[in-house]
Amino acid sequence: MIEQEPPALVSMDVNMPGMSGLEAAGRIRLHHPEIRIVLCTANIQDAVRQAAEKVGVRFVAKPITQESIERMVALFEE
Repeated sequence: MIEQEPPALVSMDVNMPGMSGLEAAGRIRLHHPEIRIVLCTANIQDAVRQAAEKVGVRFVAKPITQESIERMVALFEE
């Protein structure tokens, strides 16, 4: 789907069926480095945060609230 119409922003979890969000983000980065990606996850371990940073992905901890959505939007307005 990304090849047909690349989005400006992708939001995903780390734990997804079939492929982790980190793996998916890495694949997206290879072909579309301009797409902004944020992981919204309850998996807040330092290793996950570091892996996200390594592939150039922003990180927002769950639960998803109005405040966390505002924080996510602010990350991409910088």
